[in-house]
Amino acid sequence: MGLLTLSWLTDGTMLLLTIIIAAYFYVTRNFQYWKKRGVFEIPPVPFFGNFAKYCTFQMSPAHLFKKLYDQGENFPYVGIYIFDKPYLLLRDPEIIKRVLVQDFHIFSDKLSHSSKNDNISNKCLFYIDNPYWKYIRPKFSNLFSGAKLKSLVENVQDVLTDFNNHMDLLKLEGSGKKVDIRDLTDKFTLDVIGLAAFGLKLNSLRDPDAQFRKFARMMFGYDNLRRAIELTCVSVAPQLATLFDFRFFEKHSAGFLRKTFEEILDERKAKKIKNNDLIDLLIQLRDNDEISDDSHGFKFEGDNLLAQALIFFAAGSDTSSSAISFTLYELAKNLDIQIKLRNEINAAIEKNNKNLSYKMITNLQYLDMVIAETLRMYTTIPVIDRKATKDYKIEETGLIIEKGTPILIPTFGLHYDPKYYSNPNVYDPENFSDFNKSSRNPNVYLPFGIGPRNCIGMRQGVLQSKLGVALIISRFEVTLLQDTSVELNPKSYFTSMKGRLFLNIRKIDTNKSN
Repeated sequence: MGLLTLSWLTDGTMLLLTIIIAAYFYVTRNFQYWKKRGVFEIPPVPFFGNFAKYCTFQMSPAHLFKKLYDQGENFPYVGIYIFDKPYLLLRDPEIIKRVLVQDFHIFSDKLSHSSKNDNISNKCLFYIDNPYWKYIRPKFSNLFSGAKLKSLVENVQDVLTDFNNHMDLLKLEGSGKKVDIRDLTDKFTLDVIGLAAFGLKLNSLRDPDAQFRKFARMMFGYDNLRRAIELTCVSVAPQLATLFDFRFFEKHSAGFLRKTFEEILDERKAKKIKNNDLIDLLIQLRDNDEISDDSHGFKFEGDNLLAQALIFFAAGSDTSSSAISFTLYELAKNLDIQIKLRNEINAAIEKNNKNLSYKMITNLQYLDMVIAETLRMYTTIPVIDRKATKDYKIEETGLIIEKGTPILIPTFGLHYDPKYYSNPNVYDPENFSDFNKSSRNPNVYLPFGIGPRNCIGMRQGVLQSKLGVALIISRFEVTLLQDTSVELNPKSYFTSMKGRLFLNIRKIDTNKSN
């Protein structure tokens, strides 16, 4: 005999139904939040909101947010839900500009955050909130000046030589050879960032089992389901990050890099080594740091210092590798673009005593257009996230954005909108000719964001991508293999390829015209 009825089975069934009904009402309690405020709302589903396609790995975040953007056509913004929480997805370029630039002081903080137990990730420049962000950001601005980037190219000449030697060892003469492109670009960008920022010769191109490469893979782990979910929750559902102790910097890789970073600092101090790089700047900040009103108690020491080193390492290596890989894939599909680019690069190399230099690379207009088009089609971050630090009124519509409301700006939605880019699914560097750029609203191209909190390392990232593409295209032809295709990884929050990318690479005689 049961407690409520004559059967324990009936009691259990009633209890289960009660729990399900209670859970349903709890997770749907915020639904119609936007509808009640007169905002066009995309109908959510219980438990998942509008995020079900990602949770079931049917659609990458980039494509999911683009779909939500498209569903809101003719509206300045769209109301959506991630799980049970209401988010505002912005579509109008002028409102986007006000949020990211003109009224930045109200939207200075990011939505994304690691677990509250993660003191490293949450203290890095990418995630830290105001007033600390405002204090930290200017300290690193000079790292990416023209003079510093010129020095970077000079300092990584050994890596460029290693890369050319590595390519020669692959024996790509004749009809060429099948090459794992992402593996190749991972090695290159890791060696560049290691030498440029940390003064370390990582030798990834020579040693496929280099420790830094192992831990860099663990950091992003796109094919690891748990890691993919972890990074997604940190990025768009931080309330779950603390619940499950999800972190942006993976624990084991952060531990390895902490030990390595401390050893570098100790060696630099003991030997009085000056490389004019990130490590020198961090040492200077640590040794000369003083508490002031502007610092609000933040000190460049311990994990606060490590956090800045880790974010520059993570962002500097993975994003450039991805950009180079996607560019080579598109050039393999579009041989006319590849030939035009090679002619531009090799003509410049010939005039520059057959060397790659900072001035030469930055003056290649078509290369700049090619990289810009890659970043349009394969933007690393699918949305720019912010949250309101106080109530804010959108003047055109009268909508009050309440304090704490998450704001999402879907880069893929804007970058693939035919109102701004004709034939957006076609790879066309001419989208970034001087004429086309000048006739387009600048607020619809956001691979690095805009405004005070744009990507601080964007110039270095673009430079590294240009170097990698120029090194390969100047000497080699890349073509598709019979079964080559690229899909976005539906597990990964950051835009990445599903699986590996293999292309045929063939060494060419640059003395012959194409």
